[in-house]
Amino acid sequence: MSFGLGTGPAAALLLTLPSVSLPSLLMISKSFLKKIILFVTVSVVGLGILSGIVGI
Repeated sequence: MSFGLGTGPAAALLLTLPSVSLPSLLMISKSFLKKIILFVTVSVVGLGILSGIVGI
């Protein structure tokens, strides 16, 4: 944060990173359909971007 990262983008990163990380997606890939995983990934990324913009 001391290098110029704002609080909003940092919070968005902390909220979205664990749920859309590659290891977590690979773990659940055998349990869920690909369409569901894609929907969740796109939703989390979209909401992360929106929350980062709101937090600026």
